[in-house]
Amino acid sequence: PIPGTPKRKITKEEKEQRVRLRALCQFMAHREFEDFFENMHKERALRAKVRELQRYRRNGITRLEESAEYEAARHKR
Repeated sequence: PIPGTPKRKITKEEKEQRVRLRALCQFMAHREFEDFFENMHKERALRAKVRELQRYRRNGITRLEESAEYEAARHKR
C-alpha cells in the first residue's frame, strides 16, 4: 500500500484481476504494479460512468438533474 493513501475495500472482482495480473508483477517494481492496478481500477470506474451517461442520453436525458428523476422512475418499475 502507498503511505498516506486511504484504504478502500477491494472487491472480489479486483482480487481475481490481481491474481490474473500477478505474472506481470515480476517485471515491475511493487510500487509500479500498485499504481498500474489502481489506474486500471480508475479506468474501469470511468468506463462504467461513461456507459451510464450514454444510457441517460439514449433515454433523452440531457442534464444531470434529470438523471435522479429517471433513476427514481426506473427503480419503481
